[in-house]
Amino acid sequence: MKPYKKAQLIKLDGLLDRRRRLTDQDKEKIRELYATGKYGHRPLARMFHVSRSLIRIIVDPARAEKVKDRMKAHWRDYTRNKEKHAAAIRGTRNYKYGLYKAGIIGEKGNASNEN
Repeated sequence: MKPYKKAQLIKLDGLLDRRRRLTDQDKEKIRELYATGKYGHRPLARMFHVSRSLIRIIVDPARAEKVKDRMKAHWRDYTRNKEKHAAAIRGTRNYKYGLYKAGIIGEKGNASNEN
């Protein structure tokens, strides 16, 4: 199998996955800060550089389920056309291949997780 094809199959963990903006520790910290009552959605969103809707999803599990159900029902509204989708896939493949060539990740994911 060609190296760039191998790179496409690698699952990225943590913040190497560019779609992910918050770590699990960040999410737990958001829940703790929100539970104190001193912080609302907007200040937390500014503090962690994310949207208010993401903060709402993190602190309210019922909201998260509602959003998930909406995505299932209206997934076609969120899909890209074929050209944009192909370009996004190419970009992700090139990003992963660059990480693979640099030795940051191995064939099974993050190099730090390969023990």
